[in-house]
Amino acid sequence: MSPTTGFSCVNSQQSDRRCQDYRVKFCCPVVSECNGRWTGFFDRDNPSGSGDWEDLSNLRQENPGQICENPSGVYAETLNGVPAALTGETVNMSPTTGFSCVNSQQSDGRCQDYRVKFCCPVSECRWTRFFDRDNPSGSGDWEDLANLRRENPGHICENPSGVYAETLSGVSAALTGETLLH
Repeated sequence: MSPTTGFSCVNSQQSDRRCQDYRVKFCCPVVSECNGRWTGFFDRDNPSGSGDWEDLSNLRQENPGQICENPSGVYAETLNGVPAALTGETVNMSPTTGFSCVNSQQSDGRCQDYRVKFCCPVSECRWTRFFDRDNPSGSGDWEDLANLRRENPGHICENPSGVYAETLSGVSAALTGETLLH
């Protein structure tokens, strides 16, 4: 059983020479852009000196455990709530490095004071419906991904992260005692 190939049970590998009839479903990862799971705001620097540096490495050191390992987004605004994109200032933002505003890059020679927050993505699994394309007649029960995709276009995601198989009566394949292909 594999999310890349599907599920197979071979009749000849069973003690009674016959597989049960199975159905499968696939886990399709859902990665939400942010799903409302932003960190709180951080303001570690002010625009004195060369600019306003809200860089991720320093923010992590100063706020251990408060920023996820791989942020998918960053949002910056001035301390009085104006989004960075609306200030007219030249800024640099990246979820991997954080935020910076360099005074010398501004028309008036000075950045406003900014605060930032980071988007921590949420990975979820959306299970497909069950599919049952084959019966255990012939050489076995072949609920293989390639044929299931061909027979059910658009119903199985591009890269499933899991597969679950059960008999038509609802018994998990792992509990049947049958020898299954991996």
